[in-house]
Amino acid sequence: MSRILFMAIVMGVFVGLVTAVSGAPNTVGQPFILKEKLFASDPHDYAEFAASLALSRDGRVMVVGAPRQTVGGNDDQGQVYVFRRQADDTWTETQILTAPDGEVEDHFGTAVAIADGPDYTIVVGAPDYDQGSDSAIGAAYVFPYTGTGWNTGVNLPISDPNEWSFNHRGQAVAISPDGSTIFVGAPGLSVGANTPGAVYVLTRSGPNYSQSQTLVGPTGGQASMGRQLLVNNDNNLLFAAGSYAPSGPVITHGAVHIYTKPAATWTYDEQLVASDGPEFDDFGNSMDISDDESYLLIGAPQLGDGAAYIFRPAGNTWTETTILPRPAEFIFSHFGASVSIDGAGETAVIGAWLNGSGGIHYYERSGDAWNRQQTLVPPENRDDNLGYSVAMSKNADLVLGGARYSHIDEEFHPVGAVFTFIPGHQIFLPVVVK
Repeated sequence: MSRILFMAIVMGVFVGLVTAVSGAPNTVGQPFILKEKLFASDPHDYAEFAASLALSRDGRVMVVGAPRQTVGGNDDQGQVYVFRRQADDTWTETQILTAPDGEVEDHFGTAVAIADGPDYTIVVGAPDYDQGSDSAIGAAYVFPYTGTGWNTGVNLPISDPNEWSFNHRGQAVAISPDGSTIFVGAPGLSVGANTPGAVYVLTRSGPNYSQSQTLVGPTGGQASMGRQLLVNNDNNLLFAAGSYAPSGPVITHGAVHIYTKPAATWTYDEQLVASDGPEFDDFGNSMDISDDESYLLIGAPQLGDGAAYIFRPAGNTWTETTILPRPAEFIFSHFGASVSIDGAGETAVIGAWLNGSGGIHYYERSGDAWNRQQTLVPPENRDDNLGYSVAMSKNADLVLGGARYSHIDEEFHPVGAVFTFIPGHQIFLPVVVK
């Protein structure tokens, strides 16, 4: 006698059965499927569209940087694109942002950030912007949201007695979820013979932002702090990555410097380094944190072809609890070049762009263990660099992957693209067991 059992077949195993789940929170255990491949409305070869990505916390607005886009005849000036998510999980480009004073090789769009809705203020870094005779001093721009779109950008007013050429302001940018505070990294800032780097803090009063504090990296070595930035939900915890450990210099070892704001000003708290980090580790190249601040994810794409680290708070300090090594089959992949974690700290994605067309590794947490469940790759192997940037929505219903050299057609046109992935829907079919 036959028994009828029901087997859950995950969408994507049988392509003909694919249907999308629109906006539904992900159920842990469901893999992701490719939804769209997005290009700029004005694609340009080697513009590096999607070299940087930012996603609003509500998952509705995406900001995409193209730091080598030609603008008005200016090669590599850079440009930024804003996309809005539709009800069917497709995306529509709604606006292009440019620097009002942009020039050749500013690389506007190297870094992007966006506040939470309904504020949606956008910040863009242009680390090679020239100011007078100072080459590549860098700049950051703020684009206020009007309710329907974004106003013309404003070059943020930043001053420093140690400012010189190659400060590279805007190499990293961050903004508090409420849009009240902007952070601008300048990893090239020098003080005497050292290069501690700096982070500039700007606070909003009315419609304007003004510089309220300058955080200079540790001066005992070449910290180069400010190459990556991360701020928490409550705007009282700042992570600023640097290229060198201050006790070094150990070449591109990498360190993450933590600042807290117990009152009105930011105060240096502690330094994080990888427990197994040798030279060329590049620890801190990417960072993200769960909403409750119980899981901090840090990428180190150079260590043995890459690794990612989980840190957890323990009293008044942070402790490394887990190392996620590069998957064995993805050698020379720069695993950890980009990372993102969901709000609950239950799932994470890690970009590894260098091997072949690149890929995004999807992990799920079970207790204290993080297990790789899936690797998202482009449908064709054409050196896309997928995973150069990543973003995951806070409810884990969306993964975005930047592929800065993805091709727009069958010819050789590496214009860059954003791959969007949504959870696969489970379809229940009867299976006869005799």
